[in-house]
Amino acid sequence: MADAMIELALRAVENRDAILSDIEPRPDTPGIAAVVLLKARHSAAKALIDLAEADAEDPKEIRRLQNEVRRYFDILGWVNQAIASGKESLQFLRNEREDMQVLREMTSEDDGEEPDGFYANDPDD
Repeated sequence: MADAMIELALRAVENRDAILSDIEPRPDTPGIAAVVLLKARHSAAKALIDLAEADAEDPKEIRRLQNEVRRYFDILGWVNQAIASGKESLQFLRNEREDMQVLREMTSEDDGEEPDGFYANDPDD
């Protein structure tokens, strides 16, 4: 049972690695966040130009253009938050992967005997 759970946990970490490799920037392609930010920035820049030329008597158009600019700043803020929390999560997952690897090594090297002191305080003894 424990071996199956360890294997499942290791597969989850490996799946996470595969997903991250798909979205992380590489030298030949930008990351998803960079693409989204670039598109949002382009839309915001166009909206600012259009806003400068907008009819002052058309509040709906002015509001739409203002919202287009605001959307860029919202996306920028969300990406910054995701990066900050992602760094924390990535470190947590790295620690988990290391722990799982140690467990895998311990179970593969296990000769059937319990390690010394492993169950020293086991109430069932």
